[in-house]
Amino acid sequence: MSGLEMMEEAVGREMADLGRSLAVQHEELMRRQRQVAETRAEVIRLLTAGQAEPPPGDSLNGKELALLKLLAAGCTDAAAAGRLHISHRTARRMMAALMERLGARSRFEAGVKAARLGWL
Repeated sequence: MSGLEMMEEAVGREMADLGRSLAVQHEELMRRQRQVAETRAEVIRLLTAGQAEPPPGDSLNGKELALLKLLAAGCTDAAAAGRLHISHRTARRMMAALMERLGARSRFEAGVKAARLGWL
């Protein structure tokens, strides 16, 4: 095999590798675009739903309100727990209880519902 043939073969392998890499990147991009579309649909659904009413006799205590505000600002449960001087487990339990009280299936939905109730 001549040097030119070896170079052509190496270039061919490199092109095939690039093609496979682009295919993988394309699939990842398509997956992320689907996630964005699903999130957008969920936002629209939540924002166009009827006006939320607070659960009967329900109000937030200071720690719950602070936790909601920190999570709405993008803090993780662990970061919020540190700022509130509570355990990570307590922060997770408080958030789960808030989600249940709000009838939310996700933290995002809980944030939207809390905002619509005027809690945020």
